[in-house]
Amino acid sequence: MNKKYNIGDIHFKTKKELYENYHVDHHNPSFQTLKNNFLQLTKKTIPLSFGDCKKYKLSIFKYEDEDFKNDWVDYHNQNCNFQILCRDCNIRKK
Repeated sequence: MNKKYNIGDIHFKTKKELYENYHVDHHNPSFQTLKNNFLQLTKKTIPLSFGDCKKYKLSIFKYEDEDFKNDWVDYHNQNCNFQILCRDCNIRKK
């Protein structure tokens, strides 16, 4: 089976080709605005340190901050809007 991945009329042969060429970006509000608004609203203690995900080389919430993380994920998912940008435009975006 020869699966294709699409964004509108643009077709890619592999997921890697798709992910290397296009990025999902926060749009109206920006990620920075979402984060700032959430931090002003939350009553929970804001984490001051994070764990490391060795597999993806990312910072992650620690187990003891699970309630804060869940509130953040809920807030983010209810208030974010995304747009698809080409890789170069997303990298240049401020």
